[in-house]
Amino acid sequence: MNHILTYSFPDLIIYQHNVPCVTISMPTARQINKKDQILYKNLVNDAKNRLTDKYPELNLDKFIQPLEMIKEDQDFWNTTLDGLVILLNDQKCVVYKLNTSIKELCYVADVFYLRSLQEYFQVDKDYYVLSIDATDFSLYKGNRIGVSEVKFEEDQPNTYDKIINKGSEEKHQSVRTAGRNTSVYSTGIDRSNASTKGLEKYFRYVDKFIIDNFYKDHKIPLFLVAPDIYHSEIKQLSNNQYLSPSCFSGTFNTHADNKVKQNIDAVMTENFIKENKAMIEEYAFSPLLTDNIGTIIENITNKQIQMLIFKSDFSLNGKIDFNDNNISQASDNDLLNDLLVLALRNHVLVAILPNDSLKLSGGVLAILRNFN
Repeated sequence: MNHILTYSFPDLIIYQHNVPCVTISMPTARQINKKDQILYKNLVNDAKNRLTDKYPELNLDKFIQPLEMIKEDQDFWNTTLDGLVILLNDQKCVVYKLNTSIKELCYVADVFYLRSLQEYFQVDKDYYVLSIDATDFSLYKGNRIGVSEVKFEEDQPNTYDKIINKGSEEKHQSVRTAGRNTSVYSTGIDRSNASTKGLEKYFRYVDKFIIDNFYKDHKIPLFLVAPDIYHSEIKQLSNNQYLSPSCFSGTFNTHADNKVKQNIDAVMTENFIKENKAMIEEYAFSPLLTDNIGTIIENITNKQIQMLIFKSDFSLNGKIDFNDNNISQASDNDLLNDLLVLALRNHVLVAILPNDSLKLSGGVLAILRNFN
């Protein structure tokens, strides 16, 4: 059985009830690094020991084969990013290569450990990036997975000279978006001899072009990447209500190491946290708010949960029996992860927030649906 590389979460594997489930996660390097393979080998050996102890009847060699194949796959290790998560059962092996570092973990249980993946993918919302200077502009569409250039039609002007000197201010052509995960970067250079009026006309043209072509159907943030001297002017003259107050310096090509993207991801995460904190505060004194795990489990199965919020670094020993949803003691199992799996299988909206953003004595909070 070969592994499957995916960028979709949750994958269908989490809805399977095949036991056992192995989760391996670890930080990785973008360049070839033998330490990654050594760490991975140690985690696989740890998984073997845990499987032998917890599931003695398992055909271990057959079950673990996909993990062994990855260990020897040099092409796999030559294309790692910043983090790696692998989910394995007896039917499927799913691999996530993430562009953020992730904690080292080997987890063997009746369900997969999904808290890290949930926290990573919960902010997987689209956004645009406008890279502009006094020479030309480019537009990109991105999300947590990657950034790709938006391709314009060939006769659509995207340079100062063509827009200002050739009188094409009102020309708006249709556009198409390149592949989602292909990174392409602008090559513009700052133009110091552009006139003040010409620049204003150029910036207004670009602003109108983007609104007319991209913001009739899409209501997503737009992040500005430009030389510092243009930030204030572009923000003042823009009529795009979705232009983010967070701006970044330079042109996008100068950040091929993904520094700008990392900063944008941080802003998107911060906004996600603020939005969910505001929702919790709205229900602060409402009877629809509960932290009782038994009540939460009952309402998940009855489809009465509006939203489930977890603390990011909080765990509880225990286990949910997924046949009857009863809770039992288990020192080697994360009860809150079981609760997350139950919620995802029942398509409940979930958020994992930093510990310091939640005033909770426990590790989970649910907002119930109001049917009145």
